[in-house]
Amino acid sequence: MRRVLAQGDTRPMAASAKAIQDLRLILAGRSPCYARADFTVDTSAQPLAETFEKLRERVLETVRR
Repeated sequence: MRRVLAQGDTRPMAASAKAIQDLRLILAGRSPCYARADFTVDTSAQPLAETFEKLRERVLETVRR
């Protein structure tokens, strides 16, 4: 959520305590699924092409094992 707000998200959600609470609940609900990931790729402040290349490299590393 910090990432979304740090990106300057100006949607009405930022001004709504209920919406922020809902977002926290959604993220908390997803947390167990995210924890099962084989790897992660940090996508913050990174161009799409660079993100794709990092993801591609990680997938290929996993497949080669």
